Formats: sequence, C-alpha cells, structure tokens
Amino acid sequence: KEVLEHMFREPLQPQDTNLVVLDATFGCGGHTRAILNSCSWFVVGTDRDKRVAQPKAQELLQSLSTPSRFHFVPSRFSRLSSSLSCLPPHLSRFNAVLLDLGMSSVQIDDKDRGFSFRDTHDGPLDMRMDKSQKMTAARLVNELPQELLAELLFTYGEEYKADLISRRLVARRKEKVFETTGDLAREIGRTLGYHNRDKHPATLSFQGLRIFVNNELHELASALQTAEQILAPSGRLIVLSYHSLEDRIVKEFMKRTSKSTFETVNKKVIIPSKEEIERNPRSRSAKLRVASRTDRPTHLLPVALSCFPFGSLSAASQKLLLFRKLLLR
Repeated sequence: KEVLEHMFREPLQPQDTNLVVLDATFGCGGHTRAILNSCSWFVVGTDRDKRVAQPKAQELLQSLSTPSRFHFVPSRFSRLSSSLSCLPPHLSRFNAVLLDLGMSSVQIDDKDRGFSFRDTHDGPLDMRMDKSQKMTAARLVNELPQELLAELLFTYGEEYKADLISRRLVARRKEKVFETTGDLAREIGRTLGYHNRDKHPATLSFQGLRIFVNNELHELASALQTAEQILAPSGRLIVLSYHSLEDRIVKEFMKRTSKSTFETVNKKVIIPSKEEIERNPRSRSAKLRVASRTDRPTHLLPVALSCFPFGSLSAASQKLLLFRKLLLR
C-alpha cells in the first residue's frame, strides 16, 4: 500500500498512459501485479533468480488483457544497464524504480535452494540466487580458513560471536564436511544454545553466508547507481530493505545525493504498521525509503559504490574478497 502511495504522488498520476515503472526485484510478481491493476503505466520486471521469476512472469503475461504493458528481462543488478538496452525506445526512461530487497517465501520454502535453517526445510547447503555461479555456501563453510570465515560471519551477518562459531565449524568439518542446511544450523545451535524463542541461533550466520554468496551488497550499490542513470526527472526511487547492512547503504546513498540528483521524499524511514505486521509477519523488519529524481546530471563517479557500511576494509576482509574471486574462477 505504502509503495503505491509514494509511486503515485504528484506529478505522477495513475491515469497517465506513457509512464514506466521498473520493478527490479520482480520475484513472484506481487508488486508488478498491484501496479498494473492500479494504474495505466507500463511495467518492466527484472530479477536475477530466473528459476522463480520467469514462470511467474509468463503466468502474469498470459493473464493480462493488454500484454504489451508488461515486459520481463532476467538480469542481476550489476548487469541491469546492458540488459535494459534491449527494450523498445518508449521503455528506455523510467518514472519509478522499485527495489524490494527481501527474500520471497517461494525461495525460502524451497528446501533445494538451501536458504532456510528450519529443520523442516533441510536441503543442500547452496544459497545461490543464480545456479550458474560456482560459489555455494557449502564451499565457504568447508573451505574458508577460520579467520576469513569469522570475518564473513561478523561483517556480512553482523554475528558478534563469529569467532566462536567459526572455530567450532572448522573443528567439526575436519571430521565431516557440511553438506546440508540442517547440519550447519544444528552445529551453530549447539554452539550458541537456543536461548531466544523468537530467533534461531543460526539466523545471522545464514544471513552472512547468503549475502556473501550472492554478492548482495555490491549488487545493491549497482542497482542504486543504475536507478540514478535511468530515472526521468521527478521519477521515484523506492527501496524496501530488511536488514541494517542494506538499509545503511540505501540511507547513505540518498543522503549523499540529496542535494544533487535526488530529493528525499520521506524524511524519516517508514516502518510497517501493527496491522501490516499481523497481516504479513515477514514485513516486521522492513524499512521503506523514497527519493525523487531531480533534473541534475548523473554523477561521473559512482556514489553508490562508496556507500558501504564497513568503513575501510580490514586486512581479513580484503583477503576474503580475494578468496571470493578465486572461488568464482
């Protein structure tokens, strides 16, 4: 609801027939369907997870009375500019860019994807959004030196007991490598204990592994940079984030561009209401930020890439990124 309210603010009107939205996190198509049903705009959907998004995009396309209003382009954020270049000219400039950075229920509930730490969803320790890439969570857990595994869990998972967890995982993998999500989750649970009924002890570790496997923070920076390039004046940049690392990047990007290429629409971050949380419990950690594109030219230097929340990288983080490059070869 809040997404649509911010999208249709002046001077953008739902009845305009020549406006275009980029739903850059198409997923199962929920936002796109809501937009198409609420206005006369065109929508371009993109997503890196072809396994989930492509069937849903085809299903949506077949249900539309005017199929030309919707186009789907599979792409990750870092390749978005080149992927969108194949679109017809009338879809080359966007009046809104939507980024919903949350995981979809379909992804989490598919045990073969390896995203969930729940016992009922025990599956291969994978976590890849794009199955064509070589890096998996299993390779990280089983191959990273202890120092770098601790750095990954601390930096990307914000897990303050990363050193303890990494030492236990390294000791265990000498006896038997980790192959499944359940095996990893249980080992972390035995290490930290089950003291919080509302939060599984493996939550932050799984977050860190997933973010690193999919290079999510660099991909987000690329998406923000692309949005700056493709949005028309008065176009909306609408971002829903679900954890502090993402939100800090978005917040810092909007702050640094607020006196040039963007104007902040909501001065304070928007969080879900109690009614929304009751209706959709997974929205409880969501944060909505909105900015409006000015007519100022795009920055020559990529502002988004300097918005990382880590400050200067430690020696261990630099080694970790080098290890990532080696694993991707």
